[in-house]
This record gives sequence, structure tokens and C-alpha cells, in this order.
Amino acid sequence: MSWNTRMSELLSAASAHDVGLSIEGTDFAYGGIVVLRGVSMCVAPGEVVGVVGEREAGKSTLVMGIAGVVRASGGRILGPGGCELTGLSTHGIARHVALVPERDRLFPGLTVDENLLLAACSGTSMVRSNVDEFYQTYPQIGRAVARPASTLSGGEAALVAIERALLTGLRAVVVDEPFIGLSPAWVSDVGARLRVAAASGRAVILTDEAPERATAWCDRVLHLSEWVDR
Repeated sequence: MSWNTRMSELLSAASAHDVGLSIEGTDFAYGGIVVLRGVSMCVAPGEVVGVVGEREAGKSTLVMGIAGVVRASGGRILGPGGCELTGLSTHGIARHVALVPERDRLFPGLTVDENLLLAACSGTSMVRSNVDEFYQTYPQIGRAVARPASTLSGGEAALVAIERALLTGLRAVVVDEPFIGLSPAWVSDVGARLRVAAASGRAVILTDEAPERATAWCDRVLHLSEWVDR
């Protein structure tokens, strides 16, 4: 029995409420060329799943494919509660899945506070209260609220971007390379924040180059090499 067949059976048997984010037998293409073929994974609410691979191996293609930025074909993609994401526009997917890209995570000309309060545009209540709580947890960022986001360190920027995704209240979060270029101390802070996200019932996918680092923060780790089209 193939992996994709087994995945189909598991998804069919699972309650829709057990689905945080799932991909079933989907190809992802960039520039008309299939980069990843037959991607299948299922992330439950409350789970952090890592996808690891070498640099330029297709991790960002996977993330952008989930977000609808690059073309997905075949199979299907389901969001929280089993909602159908297959074929939706990027704006449609963004109503269900919060994305933290590897690059351009924040608006550099806006202040730290303004970047976080953008989450209020999603209609989430009590954003101000949650932002203030975040500043109390990370006082070094709290002292930078009026500064442009461009002045933040890599670790600070990663935390702010992840927090903005959490402030949307969406139940699925996809983070591309959250640890890249960070010191061990910042890796611990970012990893801990992602575990907090999962503890609140969110389904979290993160990508990383280092399997051992991903293993430290994830419930499961999948290898991109399973799906790379050769």
C-alpha cells in the first residue's frame, strides 16, 4: 500500500475536527516546473510538525504552495476543521492559515507596535490586550514598540512576526525557516513561542535546514527529500 493511499484512508477516517492542516497527494510547481510531487501530511490541532531539507531544496515552495502563492495541482489541501483550501485564492487561504515567510516578515517602515496591531485587521478581539501581554513576556521588545521594525535584531523580528500570526486567531500557522541565522538563545525563545502556539490548539508547520534543531521543538519531523521531484 502506497503512502498516499494510506494517507487518504487516514484522512477519510478522521473527524474533520481532528484536522489542523492536511495535504493529500499534492504537487507544487514553481515557474511551471514541478518542484515537489505527491506531498502528503496531516497536522493535528496542538501539534508542531517540522519539514526539513537542505537550502534551496523546496521548503519555501512548500510554504508558498500552502499559502496559494505558487501553483498546487492534484490532491487536496484542508485547513482547520477540514475546511477546503484547494483552489482558493491567496486571500481566501489567508482567512484560515497564518503565514510567516522566511523573508520580508515585517513592514520595516512601520513601528513594532503598528506591525503587531495589523493583526486587528483580521477582526480578532482583544488584540491590544494580547500585544501588551507579549511585551511583558519579552520586555526587550516592549522597549522597542515605537521603533521602526527595521531596527529589530533577527531574533526580535522573528518573534514579532510569529506573534502577529498568532494574534490573528487563526488555527493553523506555517512558519518558514524561523531559526535561520539566530543565536541559540533566540532559537530557544522562538521555539518556545511556537510550542505555546501549539498548546493553544493550533496546528503548526515549520521548516528548517537542521533536523536535530527541528526535532528539539517539533512533535514530528518530515524530510522534504520524500517529495522532491527528480
